[in-house]
Amino acid sequence: MNNQNEILQVTISALLAVFGALSRLLSQKDKVAVKIPATVSGCFVAAFAGVLANFVSDYLSLSLSLTYLLAGVCGWIGPQVLDAFASIVMKKIQ
Repeated sequence: MNNQNEILQVTISALLAVFGALSRLLSQKDKVAVKIPATVSGCFVAAFAGVLANFVSDYLSLSLSLTYLLAGVCGWIGPQVLDAFASIVMKKIQ
């Protein structure tokens, strides 16, 4: 695979993760007020989770469709799961 394809796949994964995060936010708009700073930071965290999902999928040699699916799901659950994971790690460290 050439470098341009890899860059494109990582970019698509990040964007799908951001769309996943925005979808989650829009699905909860009646329960939680939308705040721009929280939305932007959530999108960055989701993009990070989507990129990580891309690299894990590549390492496991998963199909491109499954890679994109995982990136979107990671965007949907990314910020909350990463916060929970960070909380667990911080408790173990202290």
